Amino acid sequence: MLVFSTHCVAVTFFFMVACVSADENIRVGTYNLWNVMFNWGVRQHRIAEMILDAQPDIIGFQEVRGHKTGERNQVADLKSLLPEYRWMRHHPTNYVQKVNGSFLPGWETEGLGLLSKWPILKSRVHVLSSANTGDSNKRVSLSAQIAVNERVIVNVVVVHFSYDRQQQCQNAAEVLKHLTDLKLPNAVILGDFNTYTDFEWSAKVLTSTNRLKEELGPCYSTATSIIPKERIILEIADIWEATADSDHFSFTFSNMPTPGLHSRPDRVLASSVFKPTSLFLVGSGDAYEKRYHHSIVLDRFWTIVSQAGNSYAGLQGYPCLHDCGPHGSCRCGVCVGGGNTNTCLLPNCKECSSTLFRNLVIYGFMLAICLVHLLYAAVLVLNRSVRRHGRTIRQIFGCNCCLCNPSLYSGMSFPRNVGWRSSKLQRLWPCLRMPPMVFFMIFLTFSLLMFYIGKHLVFSEMLNTTYSIMNEELYPSDHLMVIADLHVEI
Repeated sequence: MLVFSTHCVAVTFFFMVACVSADENIRVGTYNLWNVMFNWGVRQHRIAEMILDAQPDIIGFQEVRGHKTGERNQVADLKSLLPEYRWMRHHPTNYVQKVNGSFLPGWETEGLGLLSKWPILKSRVHVLSSANTGDSNKRVSLSAQIAVNERVIVNVVVVHFSYDRQQQCQNAAEVLKHLTDLKLPNAVILGDFNTYTDFEWSAKVLTSTNRLKEELGPCYSTATSIIPKERIILEIADIWEATADSDHFSFTFSNMPTPGLHSRPDRVLASSVFKPTSLFLVGSGDAYEKRYHHSIVLDRFWTIVSQAGNSYAGLQGYPCLHDCGPHGSCRCGVCVGGGNTNTCLLPNCKECSSTLFRNLVIYGFMLAICLVHLLYAAVLVLNRSVRRHGRTIRQIFGCNCCLCNPSLYSGMSFPRNVGWRSSKLQRLWPCLRMPPMVFFMIFLTFSLLMFYIGKHLVFSEMLNTTYSIMNEELYPSDHLMVIADLHVEI
């Protein structure tokens, strides 16, 4: 089944075809976005930074979330941060099953996406068959015709294979048949194959030349039923195997402290017309943790505050946009450790209850008053200090500011020409008649006292949840980004 569209493209496989004789270098990439797990508002900046560092000409994405209304998706978010990638496609393939009780709107769809520096001329979607397996997700391949320059047209085809092993075999065979039927011999394939070290057979369906039973293993029957063994097929190679040395293996999953990188689902494959020159990985979580830790904390804090507002408004249910994984629990819209045993639903979370929201509003108002007075007192101190003239003994010994300036300890009075309104203001608010330094010290003490009370007494549980960051949250994805340089002479 083929569905043609100029607006629907996604990327896990890229198939590139040069239409005329050309000599061109192309850099492509593939990356699993990990949907909206853990602070998408922060993560998108790190991902955009990774793309800018790697500078792929075309990059495809998997697990791309979007609103069912179509008004927002993750590829569009990245495009807004990457002005040189002027062309994009996003194709939703499935509706996401949200956690029971979830009340937050948005991010209901998941699919594939594509960003390109070069114009996307047209695109189409090829729906793959579903096997009778436990994987209920619809799997598709996408193709986009991209104009590299006036001489070269690139066809990018995209797929995200099933996690079910038998369906992986079928996905791979159908993609290979699709390429063969369309007579696209000059193909580059990038994608999330969902393959693990104990089951590489689905990738072998695409790279095997002899297509013997021992080469295709459990995929042999499925592959040969879709494409007969006698049929001539494309010669496709794994780019890592063509470029990497024997001491290096480009594991791309899981990009987590535990269990660490242990498999290679993200791959680049290419037909023999392309000469691979390099393949490298981008996206270690260490840099993200060091550069964005404060942003993560701030994002968590405002998420908890917003959920406290939802509690005050009477909303009830699961407060996170996503499941927190096997090691995490959802509290007040953020993930903390403890598995599902630590999950709480609004409005029953004490660190974002309606009472806490009222306290937060009152506390914020009082703190704002203290800080305004503190700022005003600082201005008075500086103003009176700079207006003092002449050299004195205190100046000779370098003691003419702040605590040592006696004029800062004399009472305040407005000049007569200021008018009766200022005198009335002094009577209404006695603080204005205080000596500037006394005024400053009092409100400095009040401000520090309020910070202490807020941190250690009123909002201690809220702040503990804010800082309870899981290890997984400090990594921009559980996949690494794979980037490949290819040279084509056609």
